[in-house]
Amino acid sequence: MRQAGDNRPLVLVVESEVLARLELTDMLEAAGFQPVAVASAEEALQVLNAVVPGFAALVTDVQFTPEGLDGYALARQVREQWGIGVVIVSGQGAPDQSKLPLGVPFLAKPIHDATLVHLVRSVIHGPAPAPERYRPAASTMASETTLEMSGSWRLTPRQQEVLALMMQGKSNRDIAQELGLSEHTVKVHLAVIFRALGVSNRVEATLVGLRHLKG
Repeated sequence: MRQAGDNRPLVLVVESEVLARLELTDMLEAAGFQPVAVASAEEALQVLNAVVPGFAALVTDVQFTPEGLDGYALARQVREQWGIGVVIVSGQGAPDQSKLPLGVPFLAKPIHDATLVHLVRSVIHGPAPAPERYRPAASTMASETTLEMSGSWRLTPRQQEVLALMMQGKSNRDIAQELGLSEHTVKVHLAVIFRALGVSNRVEATLVGLRHLKG
């Protein structure tokens, strides 16, 4: 599972939906982590027991199979048994405060790269400087953290690749094939890129990119 000489921090991703799992792993890999993805809490526990050296962090959704552990229970067990940092992600607008373990950040979907990466680094290394723009969720709960990329060029290496291919006039399908991503993942990357550049479509993004290159 882990190649010799690979010193990237291992991050276990637990997500039952295939596309969401691909998106999370793409985001983490682009940020310099080595993600390992599974579809259930039970699979996660098996992997945690098997992998030595262990994982640096866990990123888990809340809902899996009805009969198994949910993400809250998994987070508690992982913290108690392995002592590693956990980030909970969910399509729910706010966490269940009665189940959310103390100190575990909750991230509502849709997820932005900068948000996820900041939180994972925070649970691994402790508090880290946040991106310039910080937007609390509407609920303003202290445990629910939402970050947005600023309007400057704060793009991950993967997003820069997507932007470069888009500027070449390639379609979402072409970009997906060239980078080995799903088309849905490409759309997610483009949405983040547009927001980071302060534009609303591909033409405007291309113009901003060309001006940046000329400068």
